[in-house]
Amino acid sequence: MWNLQTAELEATLEHEKMSDLVVSSDDKLLAGITESSENQESKIQVLRRP
Repeated sequence: MWNLQTAELEATLEHEKMSDLVVSSDDKLLAGITESSENQESKIQVLRRP
């Protein structure tokens, strides 16, 4: 994850690939869609910034 104000790398996500990302207005939550290649099931994943 990049800090867009400082252009510095802040974290590397160790989750499944996510698409259609959305960031909350307070920059605390990241939501996106993950897909399982085995059963083609899509889920919404929400990650919280510490």
